Amino acid sequence: EQYGDDLVLNSYVPLDSKLSRLIQAADLFTGSLNRLYNVRPKGGTINNKDELADYIIDKVGLQEIRYSIENLLNDVEDGLNTDMATIHVYD
Repeated sequence: EQYGDDLVLNSYVPLDSKLSRLIQAADLFTGSLNRLYNVRPKGGTINNKDELADYIIDKVGLQEIRYSIENLLNDVEDGLNTDMATIHVYD
């Protein structure tokens, strides 16, 4: 946001999570998001990974805001905020 279009990311280097507890925490958080939004079967059986994902998301205090595709532009303009603990989901 500060650099506008002047910032270009041209190098991505994977790091072993053994190097840092912060990397391990980030890995658990992103894995929980993936589990919640991409892997978990709708109406299916919840397993240990799902329970861990729910626990992590709950402890982070993540707020989820859902937007319908029909009202996307109006909803986004009215409710957009910069809180980093908010995820915006577009159906």
